[in-house]
Amino acid sequence: MSLLNTLAKQDNVQEDKDFLGGDRVWETDVYPCTITLAYLGKSSGGATTVTLHYKNEDGSTGRNTQFLTSGTAKGGRNYYEKDGKRYYLPGYNNLDAICQMAVGKGADQMESEIKQVKLYDFELRKETPQAVECLTELHGKKIVFAVQKQTVDKTVKDAAGNYQTTGDTRDENEIVKIFDAESGKTIAEIRESKDATHMTEWVERNKGKTLNKVKHEGGATGTAGAPKAAGAAPAKTSLFAKKAAE
Repeated sequence: MSLLNTLAKQDNVQEDKDFLGGDRVWETDVYPCTITLAYLGKSSGGATTVTLHYKNEDGSTGRNTQFLTSGTAKGGRNYYEKDGKRYYLPGYNNLDAICQMAVGKGADQMESEIKQVKLYDFELRKETPQAVECLTELHGKKIVFAVQKQTVDKTVKDAAGNYQTTGDTRDENEIVKIFDAESGKTIAEIRESKDATHMTEWVERNKGKTLNKVKHEGGATGTAGAPKAAGAAPAKTSLFAKKAAE
């Protein structure tokens, strides 16, 4: 069974809104990128994920894993509930936006195929050919990513297989917002026929800032960036019908 089966659109889920808030770590900014690889996977806790490999205009490469569903313990859902309302997970929103902008259809309408690709094997400590479920329609497509630099705890697995903080930190990147490569708009701006203003506002608020997400003792957390987006509505028809027909 394809992992895409976990991404079906849900009823009564709130629409996405615009909130400001191995590879080289990029500074917080927006970057026009080309997707070089997109593949689905499962986390150790059973969550469905998509891992994106991408390259920006100066040739720098990045990769990021987005969580599309919760883990097995939380039901493996692509949404969460808050104050009696349902919201799609930020990772699901991001993939859905990418799919609509790149190929003109939602994440739940995508097709996948198994391909052999070279990926890093952490046990062997080298790249090896691995069979993964790829979203090949996204390969080679251009998208603008809002990339946030974050400082996080370094962790290691304990004897029980749980991750524990080490007291050290590292910097990493997180994709926190998606913009259309042609219009510079978010999905919300396209859906609501608004001008493309959110990208400029996001850059003004966040460019060059690092979000401190350290939780270990002595590493007080702080905010220097934007919160993640919170939800998207099921699209009855694609906002990018022209691209879907190409």
